[in-house]
Amino acid sequence: LTLEEREELTRKVVLAMHAELTEILGWINWKPWRKTRKTVNEHELKMELVDLLHFLLELCVVWRVDGRELGLRFRYKHDVNRQRIKDGY
Repeated sequence: LTLEEREELTRKVVLAMHAELTEILGWINWKPWRKTRKTVNEHELKMELVDLLHFLLELCVVWRVDGRELGLRFRYKHDVNRQRIKDGY
């Protein structure tokens, strides 16, 4: 894919991810001002998480991030965030 095609696909996938995140909110009691509570449908919530993961992995393919690189970058960023917390960031 060209850079422009990867950018366009990224835009579409990120919008799809945004929709999945919104759907996840629909399965939980996220409104603190709401008095009535509903039962959380864990099965449906987990299916939305699977959809979200699908789109994330699609982005990894588009930008040529393999499992090894993803793991290395995740661990690096995790360490950065832990240091920030330790430093009172």
